[in-house]
Amino acid sequence: MEKSKAVVFVPHQDDEVNLVGNCIDRLLESYEVYIVFSSMDTNRKMAQMRKKEAIKSCKILGVPQNKVLFLDYPDTPNRLKKHYFTDGDTRIVCDIINILRRYSPSLIIGTDFDYHSDHKMLSLA
Repeated sequence: MEKSKAVVFVPHQDDEVNLVGNCIDRLLESYEVYIVFSSMDTNRKMAQMRKKEAIKSCKILGVPQNKVLFLDYPDTPNRLKKHYFTDGDTRIVCDIINILRRYSPSLIIGTDFDYHSDHKMLSLA
């Protein structure tokens, strides 16, 4: 029998551990789990390193590389007091809709509306 799908939206590479790391193993018992990272370091070298680390982290948690997705939106430091999303770039909403249509998850987990601008904007999107 095919498992239901769960999509986990997190902003940064480390948030998969910080926000849902303690429940991924339980999710994997009932769901085919996809992890979606919205933000990526704007430094190309750092971005590649963080992607590799995220893939390794997800693998340790039990989520294979083909179920780890990167949207590659810019990482936005809080000190800027602005964000691409609030500046009118709403492409992330379309990307999220497309992911939801593609995988038709029965469970969606997202970040909360906390202090960090990338967390806030992913929550809103």
